[in-house]
Amino acid sequence: MAAYRIPGSTATSLGPVLPGGTLPRSPAPPPGPVNLEGPQARKVFRFESYPIYVVYSKQNQLGYQALVSEFYKKGQYELQKFANNIGLLTPDSDAESRVDARRFDAEIRFLLRRIHATSIGRTLFRLLKADVWIVPRIGGCYCAQTYPLNYGTKQLDYSVGQGEAYVWFDPNRDFQDDTLFHEFIHAYRYGVGKFNRRPMANNEYNTEEFLAHTMENIYRSLKGMPLLFTYQAGRVSDHPSEQGRTGSIYQHFLTDPEFIMVLKHFLDHDDLAKLVAQIKQPEFNPFRDYKILERMYLDRLGDPDIKALPEF
Repeated sequence: MAAYRIPGSTATSLGPVLPGGTLPRSPAPPPGPVNLEGPQARKVFRFESYPIYVVYSKQNQLGYQALVSEFYKKGQYELQKFANNIGLLTPDSDAESRVDARRFDAEIRFLLRRIHATSIGRTLFRLLKADVWIVPRIGGCYCAQTYPLNYGTKQLDYSVGQGEAYVWFDPNRDFQDDTLFHEFIHAYRYGVGKFNRRPMANNEYNTEEFLAHTMENIYRSLKGMPLLFTYQAGRVSDHPSEQGRTGSIYQHFLTDPEFIMVLKHFLDHDDLAKLVAQIKQPEFNPFRDYKILERMYLDRLGDPDIKALPEF
């Protein structure tokens, strides 16, 4: 669990700064309620023994917005990041928020248990290398999003970074365990320091969304849920439907070699993709079926001199 130094103070969000200016590092707390240092004895929840924490911080996020905005306007981007992270990771303590927090905690833990009940979910959770914080949204798009806590401030790109991440997520009928699983793919990639978006397939995806979307469809296939045809619903003109089948999605992959090339890239460079390729149960698993897809594409290309597709 990381501690963030509070600007203009000798304290951090999780306690005092140690002599020499270093930040304290606490041992991983046990599953269940976690009592953070501080006068209000705030609580967060940890899921099982994984580095997954549920923090209801809606009021604190709102409360820090003015300070975050002030630092942004002054170009003090590191201080902006510190203030933003304190708001995100400080659980609300007022009576009304405690009621909302109990509801939020229960809903998130229910979804996490659903993910954990699957082989792919347990595999993903075991590969997490850095803390993942699930916090409620306070506005913005009607969506779920994942960002690194330690994002880049030189170019001020909130999605570029590595290490600990937070999932901005409000569970409802549209955002269930499959969506949360998708976001955890991003958090996992931040944690292993490999998150790197590259455009692909005529900008239908970037590589990180392709990985997360494909993993989400494998998860959905394992659970017998309908598959999502593409990340951007309606993006493919000849398939306006949001849903698809294994065959139609595989056929779509054959329309652009970059789909096959990116599958191979992740099989070569990503531990989760390598492990998921070994899962036999779901009908939809293009990591398992990569060689078949490549051969189908090359056969369609019809050039006997091309034995394999190049690296992406």
